[in-house]
Amino acid sequence: MMRRREYLKYAGAAGLGLAVGAIAGYIGAPPKIIEVKPTHEVPKEPIKIAYVCYQTGPFSSPGRYMGDAAKLVVDEINTNGGILGRRIDLTMIDEAIGADRLTTEGTRLYGEGYDAIIGVNGSSNELALTKVAEDVGGLLIIDNGGSMRAFVEKPYKYTFRTATLDWHIAIADGFAILEAVPDVKTIATVNEDYSWGRDTAKYCLGVIQKLKPDVEVVYQGWPAIGSTDFTPHIAALAANPPDVVYSTMWGNDLITFINQAKLHDLFQKSKFFFLCSSEAYVPLGKEFPENVWVGSTCMGACSGFRFPPRLVAPLNEEFQQKFVSRYGVYPYANCFGTRDAFYFFKYAVEKASAIRGGGWPEIDEIIKAGEGMAFESTAGVVKIRPDHVFCTNALWGRSVHTGKPIIEAIDVVVVPPERYIPAPGVTVDEFINQL
Repeated sequence: MMRRREYLKYAGAAGLGLAVGAIAGYIGAPPKIIEVKPTHEVPKEPIKIAYVCYQTGPFSSPGRYMGDAAKLVVDEINTNGGILGRRIDLTMIDEAIGADRLTTEGTRLYGEGYDAIIGVNGSSNELALTKVAEDVGGLLIIDNGGSMRAFVEKPYKYTFRTATLDWHIAIADGFAILEAVPDVKTIATVNEDYSWGRDTAKYCLGVIQKLKPDVEVVYQGWPAIGSTDFTPHIAALAANPPDVVYSTMWGNDLITFINQAKLHDLFQKSKFFFLCSSEAYVPLGKEFPENVWVGSTCMGACSGFRFPPRLVAPLNEEFQQKFVSRYGVYPYANCFGTRDAFYFFKYAVEKASAIRGGGWPEIDEIIKAGEGMAFESTAGVVKIRPDHVFCTNALWGRSVHTGKPIIEAIDVVVVPPERYIPAPGVTVDEFINQL
């Protein structure tokens, strides 16, 4: 092992970087030849990681699954030697405590020497933790939260995200709807009344109306988060059924809406596009409606829906089977982002260590190694752009029951990342205006 004050030129170790990359799981050699800094001994104590997800409240249904995914992945990494020989000690944080308390918790965790915080879903919570991470210089890997403001208002140094940004998702959804229903004339949206719901509706419709200006928006419903009665929105859709209904509701809200909409045969009257569909399929199972368009845009996840094998990464199926084997149910779509977030951290650390010639890397070295890195994920080979945005295909398919525990997704639409993810520095409005 290299000692603290030993130096070497990376030129002689370039082959080592490629070999280590192939073994570790990331793809490609380090980007350039550099002079390696003195190595740091790998600490003997465990790596400390906090995972933030909803464990109580209206979003606890997907949150608990995500927490289970985090535990599964950490156990898997630890069983296979940890990260550079170090085990992970996992601390669970309930996201339901809200942005103010998460700010306090994040500050405390970084102050206590936590190596990373992973997780977070809610937009306000995401913004609170990104501010803490950037202020104190702590690594934050967001596995699902997709605030429109995060990664757009300003660049981040210490924050990454292993799922597609909200506005990228909405752009992809617009393309997918037009491809799946090219003769669409009327459309409605029913989205939760906060930034996620309003932003995705705005930009999905923006794409559709830019490319097909004659499409009429006949209804937009904005139920509150945690609603238990969707009767007003269902009545409006039943009275004047649009060709397409687009919804990014999630968690218990989506489940409740589907159960109530089925009573009025809405799914026979309009083509529904549910981005967060697996969050309803997992608990509803065979009661999930047929001929509903199911999305996997969030992180390339295909949980509960069998997309054609040629479109699904091997790790996607492997992770599903591991989750089912351990917990007896299919994972929510969000769980795939959770899995990939932990492995992104692992691969970035291992790559940074290889670049520096061994030992445990500094946080700036981990960040530099992560930027531009490609690695095998549950969404296939994922490339991390220099602005810390992950790029992956968006998939949509129509649900069909086959009598098996998993629903088939047919008539699949694929939207590649180069089609819906703008170049760094291009705003969503600029991108749509250029279509």
